[in-house]
Amino acid sequence: MPQPAKPSAFGEKASWNVSFFLSSYVVPLSLISFLYMGMLARLWKGAPGGRASAESRRGKKRVTRMVVVVVLVFAFCWCPIQVILLLKSLQLYELTHASIIFQIVSHVLAYTNSCINPVLYAFLSDNFRKAFRKVVWCGKPPPPTIPPAAQTKTTRTTGNGMSNADAL
Repeated sequence: MPQPAKPSAFGEKASWNVSFFLSSYVVPLSLISFLYMGMLARLWKGAPGGRASAESRRGKKRVTRMVVVVVLVFAFCWCPIQVILLLKSLQLYELTHASIIFQIVSHVLAYTNSCINPVLYAFLSDNFRKAFRKVVWCGKPPPPTIPPAAQTKTTRTTGNGMSNADAL
């Protein structure tokens, strides 16, 4: 009885690496793109019957720009090493001095993506920058903030001449 042919080691390795490429680059990139598009669609969906203010539109544009930049930087940083690994698995990547240096630079670029996200948020988001400054500061401490309880309260009168503060 004839034995079924064993799959070649090259075929197994290539299929594993193609699966790795899909699961570690294509699927995550697709997911963050799809999920961020959904988030942006919800952000841009206006309130029923209402018009957004100019400041609201500017804020939405800033958030959109930040999301697009974060996704593009992810794609840019991880693409070279993923392509190299895929080409190596298909035995299409020739090892030379220059290609090894390119592979090392590609690895560094991929891992840099994790470090660069906070920098992107700091440059592209005023809220992130302000919150970051509250947590991390160099030099003299930031000025103390006035607690909400110490701030002046505005009261309104109700229809019966009684203020909201009196009602409490």
